[in-house]
Amino acid sequence: MIIGIGVDLIEIERVAKVCRENPRFLERMFSEGEREWSFRNRKHPYQHLAACFAAREAFFKATNLRFRARELEVCHYDSGMPYFRFHGALREKMERLGWEVHLTISHHRSHAVVVVVVEEPES
Repeated sequence: MIIGIGVDLIEIERVAKVCRENPRFLERMFSEGEREWSFRNRKHPYQHLAACFAAREAFFKATNLRFRARELEVCHYDSGMPYFRFHGALREKMERLGWEVHLTISHHRSHAVVVVVVEEPES
């Protein structure tokens, strides 16, 4: 059964500007892994960071759970498919709830879009 669906669309340059002007924001908002994945792309490093930001927004919309930014990390399988890794109190909540979370990300030039679907496992 679907618990919730969250969608977020974000302007990449808006995130890039905040990150360039405020390095503390970059460190506080994004995990080391997210920053490393992003800056591998020398031509467009802020595409992934914008998508990570949007992923957190979409996750909140789908779950209505409160969390700190660093408790939710966007990671990738070897295939490139994204998934969430949970940390701290959010990890404990998600383990207790047992929800399955699906994440998809797309970006093109100026915008990134993220969709999150949260399901309750079948009993």
